[in-house]
Amino acid sequence: MPDLQSAIVLVLDPSHRILCVDNTAHGGVGMPGGKVEPDGETIVQAAIRELREETALGVQAKRRDGAMGPERLAHLFYASRVEGHAHAMEADTALHHLSYSELLARSPFADYYRKALQNGEVLLRMAPTVRA
Repeated sequence: MPDLQSAIVLVLDPSHRILCVDNTAHGGVGMPGGKVEPDGETIVQAAIRELREETALGVQAKRRDGAMGPERLAHLFYASRVEGHAHAMEADTALHHLSYSELLARSPFADYYRKALQNGEVLLRMAPTVRA
């Protein structure tokens, strides 16, 4: 099992589009998230921190699933009780709401998202919402 762990947060708008961060420095579009800090940070704390750092949103994050990649174990969380208004927090980023198929077409992490979101089935069962 990889030592590196990351947290990824699924935030949906009222049309069930996925909140994504477009970050050219990191290779393209993806859901908000990142590495768990090695200072004792929990996976849940990482999910909350990463979402706030990338989108300015506060959230309660509920763990959904984990998917192992070649270099890391990524934990998927879904956002509940979202607070604030989403906006890009860094100059070289932009936020977008994308459909599941658009996310897969534009993201270098498409294989992980396909696995973690069970080929889109997770989206059909969830309805947490936020507007960017």
